[in-house]
Amino acid sequence: MAMSPVKPSAVTYGILIKSYGYANQLDNAFNAFLQMKENKLVPNDITYGCLIDACIKNGNLNRALKVYYDMKKDGV
Repeated sequence: MAMSPVKPSAVTYGILIKSYGYANQLDNAFNAFLQMKENKLVPNDITYGCLIDACIKNGNLNRALKVYYDMKKDGV
């Protein structure tokens, strides 16, 4: 997608974040989340849920809580 005119949607990023979580690549999940925001896509409850799930699958509960609080701060 990066080499084509097709722009990824929030759903695409959610799938990517979830996949990184399953692959134990939490940093890549966060990079995808940041890239999503840089592309001016607004994270929704599902996207945040995928990121929280990735944190939990990788045993990082503190990071999951931070994502949760950021989500609440953003009004999601």
